[in-house]
Amino acid sequence: EPTSGLDSKTAEDVVRILHSLAHGTHANGPNGKPAIRTVLTTIHQPSYRIFSLFDKVLFLTAGRVAYFGRFDNVKKWFHGHCGYTTPQDENPADYFMQLLQDDDVKFKLCDMYEEESKNQREDIATGNGMRGGISNTYLSLLNTYPADAAYMEHQLEILKQVPKYPTSKW
Repeated sequence: EPTSGLDSKTAEDVVRILHSLAHGTHANGPNGKPAIRTVLTTIHQPSYRIFSLFDKVLFLTAGRVAYFGRFDNVKKWFHGHCGYTTPQDENPADYFMQLLQDDDVKFKLCDMYEEESKNQREDIATGNGMRGGISNTYLSLLNTYPADAAYMEHQLEILKQVPKYPTSKW
């Protein structure tokens, strides 16, 4: 949780830096192209401004996935598909977390997500394309950033230099 203990402005600044690292606007890779990175973080009680900086979000409850996909689609998933509309003047992140704490709701959300994920995987495996349902619009299970081959080769070279069994210097 990189924002723990920070005031709201500093927390937003930290998340903006992580966002710029993820999109390659902060540094270039060895080939001079933007160094796109995967940034994985947890966040506790984000403001809506911070929440909206994330490209993808993952909601877990009781060890199960309730939603994984693009931030742009999270409201559509909870509102349009699941029927849970965020109350006016309430932070959607807080509302979604409240839903995931409700025993009657959280398992329903997980079941719905798992069913839609299964349908999407079946469509991909059978070559049927999307069913025309929400798969194409809301979920992005396989939508990841393409890896630059030169960048990946550079990362593998770095990993080769790391000892297999590093020891502590304590």
